[in-house]
Amino acid sequence: MERAELYAKLDESVNALPEQCRIIFQMTKEDGLTAKQTAEILNISVRTVESQIYKAIKTLEKEITSYLGYSPRNIKNPKLRKEMLSLFL
Repeated sequence: MERAELYAKLDESVNALPEQCRIIFQMTKEDGLTAKQTAEILNISVRTVESQIYKAIKTLEKEITSYLGYSPRNIKNPKLRKEMLSLFL
């Protein structure tokens, strides 16, 4: 499997997240905002941001595990495992 294929699947999975979850995930993971900054911009609690990030990561991990046929957490090569997990963590 090529990286481009995996990135495409990840993008598809991010776009399939519920709207609030997707927005929060993108603001924190893609735009680099902190949970506090995200909460202030969206006028929600930091706890809500943290909860939505957790839900997004779990959903994305489940989607990628289903797509790959194995969990990225089970990859034995530490460098490759770190790279795979960094895609969505």
